[in-house]
Amino acid sequence: MSHPLRLKILCVLGTEAISVQDIVEKVGTSQSNISQHLAILREKDILNFKKDANRVFYYIDDPRMRSS
Repeated sequence: MSHPLRLKILCVLGTEAISVQDIVEKVGTSQSNISQHLAILREKDILNFKKDANRVFYYIDDPRMRSS
């Protein structure tokens, strides 16, 4: 994981699903910036997401990346 912001996102996610807004608040950057990095992590099959009404929750979907 070469980009520090992507690493920070993964650390924030840990073992739970977190909404985009919560990720933005915990990481401390703009939603558009977070969304770009979430898309990259999804394309690499590291993250997946689920929708609940109008909120999107991301979670780590790569067993190699999950903390034990």
